[in-house]
Amino acid sequence: MKHFACDRCRKQIQDDELRYVVRIEIEAALHDTDGHHELDHLDQIHSALELAESLEFDNLSDQIYQKKIYDLCPDCFRLYTRNPLAMEQCQTVGFSEN
Repeated sequence: MKHFACDRCRKQIQDDELRYVVRIEIEAALHDTDGHHELDHLDQIHSALELAESLEFDNLSDQIYQKKIYDLCPDCFRLYTRNPLAMEQCQTVGFSEN
């Protein structure tokens, strides 16, 4: 029997409790520099090789592609769906018009 814990709060997730699986894929995006919208595969390979030369070799694969999987309890799932990028809420300051 597998036991799961929430990857955010570390709380044990009980067998009768819902568990949410969040999968995140991150990949480097190569920009279209010449303005053409058609895919030129040789150009993309060239761009990828240029990018690879500029990155540190030790972390090359992590800098191009990552796949992460997280287990969340119901409480952390609700928090995650409200703010998936963990962006802080900006408070606007109101000034009077003088």
